[in-house]
Amino acid sequence: MVLPDRRLIDIATKHWQHNDLDNINSASIDLEVSSTAIVYDWPLWYRLMWGVTKNQRWLRRRRLVDIKNKPFLLKPGQMALLSTKEWIVVPPKYAAFLTLKSSRGREGYDHALAGWFDPGFRGNGVLEVYAPAVPTWLHSDLKIAQIIYLTMLQEPVRSYDGHYQDQKGVTESWTIS
Repeated sequence: MVLPDRRLIDIATKHWQHNDLDNINSASIDLEVSSTAIVYDWPLWYRLMWGVTKNQRWLRRRRLVDIKNKPFLLKPGQMALLSTKEWIVVPPKYAAFLTLKSSRGREGYDHALAGWFDPGFRGNGVLEVYAPAVPTWLHSDLKIAQIIYLTMLQEPVRSYDGHYQDQKGVTESWTIS
């Protein structure tokens, strides 16, 4: 079952550090982009070859970008890892997933859909954004995504304690760091 706004207000006020109640919708909470992004350049020839030399070329084509003071134009062939300003907490009886706001999709953003939060997760949300067809601007405070909480039928035996617990800011995959 998806949680309604009154339950979302309760979670945000009790558990979140950045809890702008104006960002709470009837069944989701809007999430805003923090001040930095990690941008990866993926030219077409690279995407075709990336299975051969993914780790070396991937790491050489990455850069940290300050998007608080100057917006960054994400071009087709680039990917950005973004962090949410919000410190997300998923209480034990819930799970949550992150999805791109439909307004951002209509502006040309695309999201890799890797936004799942297990019960017990704490930290800034991280999402992967592409500009598949048209250039798009990245800037801090942009309402980029929504988090949707789901009630679990039972409280799980184990809470999340994986690699991304308590992540702060933009966090790369632990498998290539």
